[in-house]
Amino acid sequence: MAASVPSMKAYLEEIKKEFLDHEGKQFTDYILCLICLEVLQRGVIVPITSHDPSKIVAAARDAAGKTLLDQHSSIPKPVLAGSAVIAGRLAEAACQFYQANFLKDMGAFKKDVQSAITRCGEVNEKRLAAILQIVLYQPVSENDAKVMQFLSVLAEGYYYRAASFQPDAPPMWKRAWDVAVERHKTERRSDIWQNPETPWEIVVPLEQLCRIASSKGNEARVTELSLTLAESALDVSHAPESNDSLGKLLREQFIAPYRSIVPGDRSEALQLASDALQKAANASAVEQFAWSVLDVRLQLEREENEIAETAKIMHTKAVHRGEKPLTLEKYHMIAQQQVLGSTASDDSILKKAAHIRDKIFVALLQTDKDEASILRFRQACSFIGENFCDRLTMRAKSISISKKMSNEVMLQAWQDVLGFIFPIFDFIRSQSTWSHTSKEIDRIAAVKLFLDSTIVEFKTMIENIAYLCPLAEWMSQGMISENEVESDYHFDRVMLVLVRDTLVFLHAEATADHIEKGESVVASSVGIKQRRLKKLEVNIACSTNMLALSGIFLGETPRSLVDSAINRISSLPDDDTCMELEGSGILCLDFFICWWGLQRRPWMFCTLPESRTITKRARRAFNVLQESWGRPSTLLERCLLELGEADAEGIHFSGGLAVTAEAGYQRVQNEARGLCNDTLKELLVAVSTAGLAAVRITQLSMAVLVAERVASFVQNFRESLQLCMKLLKDGASCKVHMWTNENEVHKSLDYQVAALRQFLANVLIESGDEAAATELLEAAVQDAPNDASAATALGTFRLRIMLVSKDSSATETKIAHVQLMKAARLDSSKSDPFALLGYWYETHGDKQRALRCYTKAALLDPSQPVAGRGLLRLAQADSLLSSIEEAVNTGSPLSGWAWRVIATRKAQDEGKDDLAILSYLNCLRCRDVDCPQNEPHGMFYSDPTKPCCAPSIEKSVILGELANCYRRLGRFTASIRTFRVAIEEGGEHVLPSIYCGCGQVELELGLYADANSNFQKAAQGADSTELAWAMYGQGVSFLALAQRDFHQEKFGSAFTMLKQGIESCGTPFQHLSMSFSKLLGDLYTFGASLPSDVFVGFEEEKHDETECKLAFVAKGEAAFLQAIETHTNWEGEDKALLEASLLSDLATNKLLRAQILISTSYDIEKGKQLFEEAAEVFRQAIGIYPQNPAAWCGLGSSVFNSDPLLAQHAFCQSIDLENQFQDAYANLSFLYTENGALSQSANVSNALTQVADTPMMWINRALILEREVATESSGSELERKLSQAADAYMASLQVERNARAICGAAVTKRASSNGSRDNNKVEIRYDSFCLSAEYHKGIRSDDTRAALLHQLLSWEMDEQKRCVQGENPSTSHSNQIEASIDKLGNEAFSRDYIKSIESFIKERPTVEGNVVACHHPNHTELSSSRKIIHNPTKGEMWLALAEKLISDSHGDNRRDHLDAALTATDRAVYMMRSQLARSVDSPLSSTRVNAKDLSGALALKYWLENIFDGFSASKSPRSNNEALQMSLMMYPNNITGREAFKLQSIET
Repeated sequence: MAASVPSMKAYLEEIKKEFLDHEGKQFTDYILCLICLEVLQRGVIVPITSHDPSKIVAAARDAAGKTLLDQHSSIPKPVLAGSAVIAGRLAEAACQFYQANFLKDMGAFKKDVQSAITRCGEVNEKRLAAILQIVLYQPVSENDAKVMQFLSVLAEGYYYRAASFQPDAPPMWKRAWDVAVERHKTERRSDIWQNPETPWEIVVPLEQLCRIASSKGNEARVTELSLTLAESALDVSHAPESNDSLGKLLREQFIAPYRSIVPGDRSEALQLASDALQKAANASAVEQFAWSVLDVRLQLEREENEIAETAKIMHTKAVHRGEKPLTLEKYHMIAQQQVLGSTASDDSILKKAAHIRDKIFVALLQTDKDEASILRFRQACSFIGENFCDRLTMRAKSISISKKMSNEVMLQAWQDVLGFIFPIFDFIRSQSTWSHTSKEIDRIAAVKLFLDSTIVEFKTMIENIAYLCPLAEWMSQGMISENEVESDYHFDRVMLVLVRDTLVFLHAEATADHIEKGESVVASSVGIKQRRLKKLEVNIACSTNMLALSGIFLGETPRSLVDSAINRISSLPDDDTCMELEGSGILCLDFFICWWGLQRRPWMFCTLPESRTITKRARRAFNVLQESWGRPSTLLERCLLELGEADAEGIHFSGGLAVTAEAGYQRVQNEARGLCNDTLKELLVAVSTAGLAAVRITQLSMAVLVAERVASFVQNFRESLQLCMKLLKDGASCKVHMWTNENEVHKSLDYQVAALRQFLANVLIESGDEAAATELLEAAVQDAPNDASAATALGTFRLRIMLVSKDSSATETKIAHVQLMKAARLDSSKSDPFALLGYWYETHGDKQRALRCYTKAALLDPSQPVAGRGLLRLAQADSLLSSIEEAVNTGSPLSGWAWRVIATRKAQDEGKDDLAILSYLNCLRCRDVDCPQNEPHGMFYSDPTKPCCAPSIEKSVILGELANCYRRLGRFTASIRTFRVAIEEGGEHVLPSIYCGCGQVELELGLYADANSNFQKAAQGADSTELAWAMYGQGVSFLALAQRDFHQEKFGSAFTMLKQGIESCGTPFQHLSMSFSKLLGDLYTFGASLPSDVFVGFEEEKHDETECKLAFVAKGEAAFLQAIETHTNWEGEDKALLEASLLSDLATNKLLRAQILISTSYDIEKGKQLFEEAAEVFRQAIGIYPQNPAAWCGLGSSVFNSDPLLAQHAFCQSIDLENQFQDAYANLSFLYTENGALSQSANVSNALTQVADTPMMWINRALILEREVATESSGSELERKLSQAADAYMASLQVERNARAICGAAVTKRASSNGSRDNNKVEIRYDSFCLSAEYHKGIRSDDTRAALLHQLLSWEMDEQKRCVQGENPSTSHSNQIEASIDKLGNEAFSRDYIKSIESFIKERPTVEGNVVACHHPNHTELSSSRKIIHNPTKGEMWLALAEKLISDSHGDNRRDHLDAALTATDRAVYMMRSQLARSVDSPLSSTRVNAKDLSGALALKYWLENIFDGFSASKSPRSNNEALQMSLMMYPNNITGREAFKLQSIET
């Protein structure tokens, strides 16, 4: 019904009483009531007492399209305002009672609601439709808060509607303010430093409230509201975009009519904030703190707005000019540099920020703070830490990059950063219990106690400020040293210690938090924490390095700092441009830490590759710093970089580039003269001059240096030394760059004077001018009689002379002692005098005093290399364990001797080779092991009681020990590499044990020739013990080489290897060592595998080759008997096994000789006797040790023919003992095949297939097929099985060139050719002939049957050749050949038959030449072109055609004939090469290429392409020399190729 004023009031009163004054209503009731109130805004009253949702929705549908009541309606404004307020309060109440499942309960009248929404759409009623759509919203989850946000939008809109009717009523605006703040908290998270109570959405309510308060004269309220208004206007955050359209629709319908739903123009907002701050200028004390923060924030926001506008303008101009625009982020960076870098002074904002900083200090000290004060305090901390420090840093960076300001302005910008953050840490130091004199754990605990007592925002502020300290210090100090100006603010070392401790505490806290929560956070959060940890680590490293360069190590050692730097740099990829670490300067500081050659030996803890990498990274880091931060490397830094690189490439490492070092020192000499500080200038000139002279000396030996050059170098050293001594005497000092402590300069001068004096003395000694060296060192003692270092240098020099000079007098010897004693008395805190005194006493045999001196030196310096080695020589190693541990823990680069002891104990006593390897690697990194020749006391590392060895012998020995560790772990590649490095390091003084160890690894890797060479080198310089090892290894390598050559069918070479091995074992060790006797027996026994013809001449009294072979192999029996005799005196756990093995070897020797006698028919009875003897010896071996599978297998082989059942049992027993013993499987399968058990034989072969890929398996399969062929009379099945047998033999040859397989393949191929087609028969028979020749001539020339087979196949080839040449073959001979070959496969033919065939062979006239061309037999001679038609793929045919064309070329047709010949030659080469490639890819292929034909084709092609009529066809031949050289390599007697090559050489 239509609403009247009384009815509306009663209706509103009823709703207030029903819904707002009483509880118990459901969420559904609130939503329905809201619909009713929205309908009421159109003047229609919907009864709510019926509680019928359908009627309410129907009433809303009917009211759709009606106009909202406004101030022009008849309803009074207070009533309209009241209706809107009631609706807003209902919306707020609905938020409190909302639960996701309530909307599901409203699904019953979903259809009615949808109908109403449709009606609203028809009449364009969006406002009512938006409320109805809330009913249809489906929550995603129970935690879905979208509906609450929708309702808060309704509430805010209704309050704005109410305020529009009564604009001067503050409650309306205040309620809109409150609702907007609450929604702001749920929709988005405000920035850390911003107040969540002041979003930009409340600007309109605040403006109205300020207006109302001002009109009432309430200035205090105006001030309070103005501060809030300014803070709200500065809010630049945006509400997240809604994924649904309902939220946007609600904002447009309910809020947009009264205020903007997106932030407005930024400039206008900033002006609004400025105006509001002016109104609040007279705020109270608490509010004044907030006003100061907002004032600075306003200035920063104006700068940021200017940057954004500038970036837009730059982008627009680029688009208008047609240029490809950059991204807005790039333009923003450029604009930021322009805006921030354009102001030379920043005093105003700095003073305001400093005021806030000081107020923070005051607030921290207050104990009674109210909630408002705490809020303002947190805001101030967040603002300073998050915003102002970043802006301060970006300003300094922008000024540095722009290069528009003077150096003073650039320096002042970084000084402003330091000036702002310095008081903060000064406050921490004053208000905490922290003290720099305390231990590190106590200092960090004090920092923790103080920071934990503050709020989180203050701790975050301290962390962000701590990041700036190393950066600002690094940037400003570089500019100070470059411009020689005084610093207004400078972090003294004590303050920097506090910064470092703060960072360490924050890192520990962040690490603990990361470990505790790392698994439960999202990936993005993990990435943020990782970046924070990385940032903390980098800044800790920067602070630590800066302190170390100032002489403050804070419990760190130089070694640990260098190791950290190396690990940090090595973790960077090669293509990393250091952008992540660009601003910190850590990579540059790492360089100074690792090198620091002004106060200690350069690159003391680094290797040459590491030093190169570190220098390269430092140079790249300086370039990035200049490009990204505007900080160029200073002249001093460039000089130090050059000096560090020159030191690395100079004399401090072996393998450096002397040319690079020399150029680097020269650049330092030239550039250092431009330094402002005279002390540093003269110091660097002195150091570079000395380094340049040292490099030039080391490039040439003293033998080739002329006296004038030596004198020049000496003079350079003297000048440098005098300059450094003058600076030291004058007390020169400087306080610049990293030398913030004047004592550091004195340390540099002290070190340089000592180093120059020592090096100069060494140069004089090496040049033979000992008198000058003595004069130099004695003058130093006279100038400073109380200087311990001068006395030590003279004593060291005298001690060196005493060792080197053989005729040194007692007086000179005494001088060394006196000076060392003097040095020890002058400074008893130095270890060198005591260590050298110990060496002096040890040289003179006084071991007790030597031990006491060494002990004293070790107490002063546990890593002292001379003392450490002396203690190891004179004391028990077990008593020195604590000293060794201390030496290692010092991290000294001279503790290599201690690492070696630890490594030796790990390897030999504990058997932990993996840990020993780590210790050996640490040992090799130490300078006393890596390059002792560069150490001042390096010559005192050796044992004084032994002859002086090469300096690198210790390193070589240690490398050998490391290689043995690798070998025991099975890391053979690493082992052999290490052994070879050890050999290279040892030079002429390599120990025989190293050669033997390397040879042993090479044997295991199959590098037999290399192993043999190393064993020979070891034998040349070995003593009796090592000689036995070397000779035995040499014999084993010779046996391995013989086996290798045998498998490569180099039988002559294999026999030579056996003889050399026998010679190496034929030493006195044979009678002393069982191993030598056994090895000698193995060498002789292996001779049974070689062809008999290689033994001709082995014994002069024997002429038969078989007899010579038997005599050679028989010598192995005597060697085995000698080993067995030696074994009787040997005691051990494996005595029975060893004796059984020796007996098995003896029996094997007898067995092989028996097989030779039977196979050659030389002495069958003797062979049978040896079979019986072998079987008896095998039985003895089995009786001693029945678990020996080799003995059982040998027994089966010995009774193979005489007792097949026993042989079967023996083979099966061998397999039971060792199921992977392939010889037993093969012999058992042969036994079954021999006795006709073919199925059992096939089963054993199948089992052998699972054990190993051995040729015996394929050979047995072929024998099985041959046995099956014997049952076939004729037909295709016979031919198929013969072909399969031939394929099986050829398959075995792919695994190994076994003699039995070669012979079997020859026989079966020939037999299978009878059923082949004519076009394949010739090739198959030719393959059979080649295999027969290989077996008879190369492998088993003593095999009678093989000789007969080869002669018969030779005759067959002769007959085939006759047929090809058109001659009539001898029918009788052909028939006899066929019959002989057929009978050859029958093992029953008698000895008389063989003799008759042999006589027939002798009577047969031979035919010259055995090379048979693969043509079809044809009695009619065909032309070359016709032959090609029949065989178009035969390269030989095309070659013949080319030769025919050349012979016919004459007259006018000569050019045509030659072109045709060239085409035919090309075709011939192509065909032959293709044929050759197919034969390589398919080894079973019968295709063969005659090397002579291919050589002729290549030579003829070269001739035709390049030479006509005796002169060159062109100046640049089309064909290179490779084809011609290949032709001559294939067939050196090729006349065509030789003449062409000669003519080509003449032209060249």
